[in-house]
Amino acid sequence: MSAGKIRLVATEDGVGVNLNSVTATQQDISLTTAGKITLRMLKRRQT
Repeated sequence: MSAGKIRLVATEDGVGVNLNSVTATQQDISLTTAGKITLRMLKRRQT
């Protein structure tokens, strides 16, 4: 994955990542405390 920026949004429900035009489930994305992001089985939305 390559991105100019990744924004983490924290709410009382938890922390999430906004990936425009990418569809993924919670099991598809792994983010470690060291900042490593692992992506699996992603699908791109048609715009």
